[in-house]
Amino acid sequence: MERSLKEAASELKARLDRGGASRFPLMGLKGVAGALMLREAAHGFGRPILVVTALAREAEALAGEVAFLLDEAADSDPLARRVHLLPAWELRRRCSSRRLKRY
Repeated sequence: MERSLKEAASELKARLDRGGASRFPLMGLKGVAGALMLREAAHGFGRPILVVTALAREAEALAGEVAFLLDEAADSDPLARRVHLLPAWELRRRCSSRRLKRY
C-alpha cells in the first residue's frame, strides 16, 4: 500500500489519539523521507516522539536532518530544542542498570 508522508503521519496521529498501537514501524523510506515523516508527525502532535535506529550513525544523521527540517539552530539552547540525541552508550548504561532483555 503506497501512501504519502502526510497520510502516514495522519494515520499515526489517529492511532495514538485512539489509544491504539504505540509503535508505528516505518520501512522502505529512503534518503530524507524518514526525517520528513518525523517533521510531519512533530507538527501534528502535542507530545514527544521517540525514534530508535539500529546504528548510532543513523541516529546522528536522522537527528541532524529532523533538526534542520524543524529549523533548529545547532547552537540553540538545549532546553528549547525539540530534537535530542541520546548517545548509544547512555542508552546501554541505562538499560543494563534495569537488566532489560536484549532482543
